[in-house]
Amino acid sequence: AYSRVDSLKQLYFELYDHIIALRFHFRYMETFEETSGDAFLSHSDSLRLHGDVIIRRICTKIFKSLLSFYFEYLINWLTMGKLEATYHEFFIVATDYNSLCIRLEPTKIPGFVPRSVADEIYIIGKTFLFLSRYCRELHRSNEISKKYSLIYRSLCSEAQLAEFYDT
Repeated sequence: AYSRVDSLKQLYFELYDHIIALRFHFRYMETFEETSGDAFLSHSDSLRLHGDVIIRRICTKIFKSLLSFYFEYLINWLTMGKLEATYHEFFIVATDYNSLCIRLEPTKIPGFVPRSVADEIYIIGKTFLFLSRYCRELHRSNEISKKYSLIYRSLCSEAQLAEFYDT
């Protein structure tokens, strides 16, 4: 049901939430092409605490959508040692993937991932690669991969980040 609008001021107030949302999207998307995925994710995370309820709601939606992609990067690294971040958006970078020349890039760690957890994530994936490639523990690493893939996927939500980190 539409209400009757008698003045421009009343029309402005009726459209206010939509105007704010459009302005925000416009400003947010201006730097989209130049911004890396990890920076975009961190920025969305920080804006979830914004004072404006509309901006907070928009950023929470964006963050949840981006987080699902980021969880894929995390799970692939933790359970298979795969680095599949298409645009180098992940905080683990391979200089020479075949010889395990893989490093942690501290500037790419999102704000919601504690540094100690990022270090553990790095070591777990690198250990998985070492066990499967150099120790030829394929059966054991495959069992571990299956087990933890199920566990991690069950914890793939913003509400369960602490449990994900504990695991």
